Amino acid sequence: MMSRVLALAIGVTSTVLIILLLILAIIGEDERSGGDEAVAGPPATASTTKDAVRLELSLLPGHAKVSEMVTIAGKLVDTNTGERIKDVQFDLVSLHVEDNLSVFEATVASIDGTFSWGVQFWDGAEHELRITARPALRASGQFGLIELKHLVEVEGIAPPLWVQIRATLYLVAVAAVGLVIGIPLGSRIRGSLARPRQPAQRPT
Repeated sequence: MMSRVLALAIGVTSTVLIILLLILAIIGEDERSGGDEAVAGPPATASTTKDAVRLELSLLPGHAKVSEMVTIAGKLVDTNTGERIKDVQFDLVSLHVEDNLSVFEATVASIDGTFSWGVQFWDGAEHELRITARPALRASGQFGLIELKHLVEVEGIAPPLWVQIRATLYLVAVAAVGLVIGIPLGSRIRGSLARPRQPAQRPT
């Protein structure tokens, strides 16, 4: 009788758990779908100034996601005149912060003092962009090296809904099998321990 009650309780609990997990997975999928349809927000911007030279950086979209293209653009400006500095070499480095690993590196020789570079992030983690500007070879104007560091938080991609459902079913099935096997086995062990032992008889 007790085994039937326990089996019924396990079945009811597993069913309720599966339903709750499916509801949460569907709600999360709807929220992600709505976010994907939203219009990209304003670009993220950053700048640094050194000796009347300002290095400006912008990322579009401002919120980076895994596998989606992000445009990194920048320019070098003379703060005294407000005009762009010409003949500039830009060095771009993307660093994976957690692993302290360089993900990509690029060099752009710019005549008009601007650059634009498209990149895709493949890991949902923090990345640090390091932009360095220096005079290009044979540049008429000279200025000191200037560097800008900007932290980018990359949003990861959740697994598809069917993958979440399958993983949930596997988890619940393994737990249910363990309970079905463990409860009767535990009852037998307790019964064997509770049964009094017969005293050994001495030979006559």
